[in-house]
Amino acid sequence: MSAWSYDLIAEVYDTDMGSNLAVDDVGYYADLCRAAPGPVLELGCGTGRVTLPLLAAGIDVTGVDRSWPMLRRLARDAVARGLAARCACMDAAALSFTQSFQTVIAPFSMVTYLTDDTALDAMLAGVRALLRPGGRLALDAFAPRDVSAFAEFRQDYDRSHGEGRLARFRRIAPLDGGRNRIERLYRLTAPGQAPREWTTIDTIRPYTENMLIEAGERAGFALDRVDHDYGRRTSDDPDFATVVLTSR
Repeated sequence: MSAWSYDLIAEVYDTDMGSNLAVDDVGYYADLCRAAPGPVLELGCGTGRVTLPLLAAGIDVTGVDRSWPMLRRLARDAVARGLAARCACMDAAALSFTQSFQTVIAPFSMVTYLTDDTALDAMLAGVRALLRPGGRLALDAFAPRDVSAFAEFRQDYDRSHGEGRLARFRRIAPLDGGRNRIERLYRLTAPGQAPREWTTIDTIRPYTENMLIEAGERAGFALDRVDHDYGRRTSDDPDFATVVLTSR
C-alpha cells in the first residue's frame, strides 16, 4: 500500500486492515523471534499491531514504515501502554541502519506492495546487509487467487468503530505483470457528526511462495522453511504463506 493510502487510513487502521486476520500471526512472530534472541526489525510496522505486542513480550523490536500518521498512532498507543517504542519513517526498499539485526519480519503481506523485481531485490539486499550471520527474514504473503475485475464498488464490511460505524467498499482491476489495482471507498459515521467518505488507490503484486523463495535465493539467502497460515494448517489451500529465509 502506498504511503498516501496509509496516511489516509491511519485513524481507522485497527478497525480496517487490523481486524482482517482470522489466525494469530502475532503469536507466530513472537515465537519466531524468541527462537533466536536478538534485535528484531519489523518492515511495515504501521500502527504497531505486531510491534507493540512484541515489545510487551520483552522482544527488542524496531519498526519501520513509510507513513508518518501510522507511526504517530503507534507512538501514541505505545505511551498509553507504557512501552518505549523505537520506529523510523523509512522505505523498506531503502533501509538505512548502522546496527545489525538477528531477525527481520515483514508481516501481513507487506511484500505485495513491492510491485516489481527492482523494489523486491532492493529490499532483500538491504535486509541481507543488516542481518547477522545466520539471521532470518520472514516474508509473509497471502496466497494468490484468481482476480476478476469489477467496475462497481462491492462492500467488504460494515463494522463498529468507536461510537460509530466504518464501512468499506472495494473494486479491483487486474494490471499487467500480475499486478492488481485496488480502489477502496471508506464511509465513517458517528453520532452527532456528518458522515465522512474517502477513497484510496493501491497497486499490489501478489507473490507465490516459490516466487519469494527464488527471489531470496537470488539475493543470497537460503531457504529455512515455509509455514502456512502461521503454522496452523498444512499446504492444502492455505490463505497465507510465510517464507523464512536465512542469511548466509
